[in-house]
Amino acid sequence: MTSLSASGSGVSNGSAATHRVVDIPQWNRYRLVDKIVTKNTDTMLNYWQAVATDCSAEKFQVLRIAKDPQHGTATLVDYSVNPSFPAGNPRSRCNVAPVSATSLHYKPATDFTGVDAVPVTVAGPRGTIMNALFRIRVVD
Repeated sequence: MTSLSASGSGVSNGSAATHRVVDIPQWNRYRLVDKIVTKNTDTMLNYWQAVATDCSAEKFQVLRIAKDPQHGTATLVDYSVNPSFPAGNPRSRCNVAPVSATSLHYKPATDFTGVDAVPVTVAGPRGTIMNALFRIRVVD
């Protein structure tokens, strides 16, 4: 994951809290995520949440579907979820209360079976950028 500096000229590994996303680069590199879904169903493929040390939800700078799927529809839906930090994590005390999250849902076209894809661009609260390509196999 990388982030652009505020001037847009430097690139870092996202470790410095002062970096902010100014625009999303047009990369061809994606993290590949394979999913299998049943035809004619709305399926949650993934969700994103960010939790501050005070247990409040942090807002993503960018969370968008980069291109619509060819054989169905993809939507981003806001909802609440309880975090699940492990006991050794300082945020484990945050697991008791729900926080805001955003989920990616996919619904194939009626009676479609085969392969589809949904590319998603995510820029986290501190400017880290991730491109994920959800490769979806729709089965009976």
